[in-house]
Amino acid sequence: MDWYREFIAVPCRLGRYSMPLGLQIYGKQAFFKVYKETGLSRILEHDKPMALLLLYPNDPRCFYESLKHILEKRRLEPGECPLMDIDGNYTVCLSPLRVFGGTDYDIYSCTLSHGFIAGDWYSNIGYSRVYGCLLELLVYYTKVMSGIGDLPGHGYLEGLKWCIVRASNRDKAVMDVVDEILSAIYDAMRETKEG
Repeated sequence: MDWYREFIAVPCRLGRYSMPLGLQIYGKQAFFKVYKETGLSRILEHDKPMALLLLYPNDPRCFYESLKHILEKRRLEPGECPLMDIDGNYTVCLSPLRVFGGTDYDIYSCTLSHGFIAGDWYSNIGYSRVYGCLLELLVYYTKVMSGIGDLPGHGYLEGLKWCIVRASNRDKAVMDVVDEILSAIYDAMRETKEG
């Protein structure tokens, strides 16, 4: 599956900066957008790191700590790609190359290496927005099937579908299950109104 995944990027050789970063992954090739006003944009443009350490922490608080730039204090030791004191996995984005230069952002491409990712490296990397939105859709489905009223309406469901479509890159298997869940939700809502 080619999904949009969330990581924390730490430029190798520098290690004193981190930033949450979403990557669109196609096999072992990844693409990511970096807005020009970010520190990562300046680092990629001027320091040209040979790699980005991509952290996949088990603790989602690490993403917030990265935004506040306190995650960098968890650095264990210097090195080409510094080890970080986090519980989780990582991969490495090798040789980031700018493939598109825009006014507000640039798009980069890189090859992902394995890193220390347990099990099937591809399915275990990065948070995916698909999971969160799909879980919310399943919770909604459960509530509708249980007859719980006063739920958010059609706009909320369409927002969840949009999140899943975007994050899954329209993966057919994902879209099939989303369509099936939505159909069941709408059928149950119609039956409730008619009954």
